Amino acid sequence: MSHADADACRREIEALHVFFEGWFRGTIDATEAAFARFVDALADDFEIIPPSGTRVPRATLLVSVRDSHGSHPNTFEIDIRGVQSRSLADGQFLVVYEEWQRESAQTPWAARVSSAWLSRNPRAPGGFTWHHVHETARP
Repeated sequence: MSHADADACRREIEALHVFFEGWFRGTIDATEAAFARFVDALADDFEIIPPSGTRVPRATLLVSVRDSHGSHPNTFEIDIRGVQSRSLADGQFLVVYEEWQRESAQTPWAARVSSAWLSRNPRAPGGFTWHHVHETARP
């Protein structure tokens, strides 16, 4: 895998989580245009498996995230760490990273390890389409 591909994958992971942080804080306007950053990044058959182990399809996730605008205080933080990427096929990547979250500077960080399947797509907001994410809680 090229260094440029690995950097592009890392930037996409970080950029989407910057969106989540702003969306949940309410510092991003709750407009269709702003939310399109998320909507347009997901494949039609996207699925996420959160730490609970349930399978959440794209439509359910979109409603849940849309309804969560401003649901966390302005101090909510997400930190992405340890991004590692590998090429699966031409333009297809498996990216593994740690996502650390906390509600405020006074609360402890909670972590999860995530695996994401991304593919290059010049029409997607960050140049990638997200196909699948699997998250595991980290003790």
